[in-house]
Amino acid sequence: MDEKEKDIIGALEALGIGYEMHRHKAVHTFDEASKECTGITAVQTKNLFLKNGKRTAYYLVVIEGMKKADLKKLARVLHESKLSFAGEEDLLRFLNVAPGSVSPLGVLYDADKIVNVIVDEDVLAAPFVAFHPNCNTASLVIRTDDFKRFLTHTGHEYRRSVL
Repeated sequence: MDEKEKDIIGALEALGIGYEMHRHKAVHTFDEASKECTGITAVQTKNLFLKNGKRTAYYLVVIEGMKKADLKKLARVLHESKLSFAGEEDLLRFLNVAPGSVSPLGVLYDADKIVNVIVDEDVLAAPFVAFHPNCNTASLVIRTDDFKRFLTHTGHEYRRSVL
């Protein structure tokens, strides 16, 4: 278990959040994860880390894994002229992760509350959700209500959206 994963597990345990850990080979995309992570009874997610054109706003978008992200529609919903994927430097700076390991649990490292969290209603409607614990060789299953509590604990409000 690497340090990032220990930090996430430590935060969950400190909050009394139960979890199921599923170990698997490294996966970098949702398609890889869906093939590798069978038997997980939770909504598996895609987690997109985006920035606006001026790099003045950052968004962590959590959607149900089978959905296709429409960045133009999302930009309109967020009142942005343009959205694009944030780079490796931004991922490390704000979420302490590498590409392929993006997780909403990474907001634990965003002490300045720069990242805006957007969660699809389909994810919020599910009883359980699955995320990487900031490494792509495991998936954690937690209750959706506990995920919301985790976000509140980190000081990150989330915006519910239809994506």
